[in-house]
Amino acid sequence: MVASWDLVTAVSGLSINHRVTNSDWCDALVVAMQCLKEKMDDTKNMKKVNHITTAKLVMLSSFSQDVDDSCMDSVVSAIINTDMEVIFIAPDEVAERIEEDSTGKTLSHGENALRKVIEKTGTMVAVSEAVTKLSHFSRKKTSRMRWISEISIGSKISIPINGYKIMNEPLLKKEKRCLADGALVKADFSYVHGADEVPREDIINGYVYADVIVPLSKLDREAMTYRPGAKGLSILGFVKKSAVKQHHWTGKSAFYVIGALNDASAESAMAAFVRALSDMGMVAIARKVYSQDRGLKVGALYPKPSANPPALIFIELPYSNEIRALQFPSLKKTKVTEEQYAVIDKLIDSMDSSNRDEEEEHYDVTKLMDIKEQFFFHCLAKKGLADATRQAASSDSAELHLPECLRQMLEPLSSVKQRSKLALDELKTLFPLKPVVKKIRTMNEPNEVEPAVKSEPLTDVDMAQVTDIFQSTLSAVGSVTPVQDFLTLLKKPHADFDTLCEQMQTVIMDLLVRACDADMLEKPCSALKCLRQACLEQKKTADFNSWLHKVKETAVESQLTDFWSVLKKDNLGLITREEMPYSFYSKEEGEEFLDFNVKVRKTDGSDEEPDYDAMLMEM
Repeated sequence: MVASWDLVTAVSGLSINHRVTNSDWCDALVVAMQCLKEKMDDTKNMKKVNHITTAKLVMLSSFSQDVDDSCMDSVVSAIINTDMEVIFIAPDEVAERIEEDSTGKTLSHGENALRKVIEKTGTMVAVSEAVTKLSHFSRKKTSRMRWISEISIGSKISIPINGYKIMNEPLLKKEKRCLADGALVKADFSYVHGADEVPREDIINGYVYADVIVPLSKLDREAMTYRPGAKGLSILGFVKKSAVKQHHWTGKSAFYVIGALNDASAESAMAAFVRALSDMGMVAIARKVYSQDRGLKVGALYPKPSANPPALIFIELPYSNEIRALQFPSLKKTKVTEEQYAVIDKLIDSMDSSNRDEEEEHYDVTKLMDIKEQFFFHCLAKKGLADATRQAASSDSAELHLPECLRQMLEPLSSVKQRSKLALDELKTLFPLKPVVKKIRTMNEPNEVEPAVKSEPLTDVDMAQVTDIFQSTLSAVGSVTPVQDFLTLLKKPHADFDTLCEQMQTVIMDLLVRACDADMLEKPCSALKCLRQACLEQKKTADFNSWLHKVKETAVESQLTDFWSVLKKDNLGLITREEMPYSFYSKEEGEEFLDFNVKVRKTDGSDEEPDYDAMLMEM
């Protein structure tokens, strides 16, 4: 029988009522080889397109029973002649004895026969190793498709090349919509305008441009489609290898480029080109067009002279509109002690998983498996083996838990866990965590329960009063709408202006620290403008000017040049005597203060004669 879901289901449902004691694994091997050979011959005779050309035989046994080894030589010859791959899975202790005893003196008759077969053909695997490998699903191996093209350097040099994808993001199996009985469902679309059905050929696409819908027909789309030209690699220029940053590598695949196969001149030209790039420490910036109907890509060609044959590796680079410039708050105010630095270094050293004493490296990218893909195939296989009478909508999802073999892949190595335990304990001590209690705004609750009033017919009411009913109580200036909050709180009776100013100043400073780009400066600038105007009206010039000096110190320290440019443009500097007669600053000092690189002496008027008229005005 050929491996199928029916065979797997039948084997999984077998129940062994008695233990088999007298079995000959050599006879079982002959029977299995005969079944595979007959199946391969049947597919060849039927002239099927996808006939079986290769076969793999996996035998699981204890190999402790006596065997008839009279025909062992003929069995080995048949395995070699049919080019059949045979894998023997033996218990761990049996596999260990066979590996240690090369003469067979300490082995049983069956184990010694297995040793002789393995010496000539076949592979032996221990059960523990086999369980680890068989617990994971592997994709069907396919031949790599070759990209035949040429690389052009300038207008006079072109080298025939072959390209291969050496890394690509795999896609999961496509889903098909079907009914519960397994029949496929075909979707049908119809377009209706009013009560009439519109033919599909009369439908065109339209794009919203401002407040206008711009129709685009098929001909318009073809005319507006950019055509990159003939396929191939075109060198745009050369730059130093250090000029192309690794964080600018993009794309979902890497491309391996070599000279055209069976072309000696192309191979020698490519080898010379790769060697020249490597010796000069340069990379080539190239324009890649895979085919005429595929969009172009710009990337870097990295030389790899150690490859056989010498090759170039194409890695896609982003365009300028794809790069995001991120700015984060400065960490200068964060104070870290030497002990905290030391414990972080200790943690990194303890979690170093590189094993320098062994050849095998942990977390080798060529051996790492995709957990998402493995879990998908695990769930798919479990549902495929489910009882046919079970409905798809049953509670199977609760049984589809993450298998233990995949769970272990997500865990760090046991040696790393043991080494890093002490460092983690120190880390918890030196970096204590404090819970943050968020303030929750509550709705207004009446202090006294008023008696019920007889309902009256609805009349016209003020919508502002209705809105206030559903809004929470505003008790402080927030960072979402600071200007509106500040103005609203000022209108309340018995509002404390000094307290509101302090809240507004705190919000502005927080917004400045968190501003990552110029777009995020609009809110703190408008809030500062509102605060300045309110201080003018309330004649609180000294407090505002004193705080504005602190703002400038923060701006200079954090290099907030964009923010200061807005303040200078809108003239949001110190309140001078032109705006308020009793201010301590003149017009010239105010203009000098707005210069980002000039430091103005802070004064509170303590060295001058008191202005009693101004003091009376403030009172």
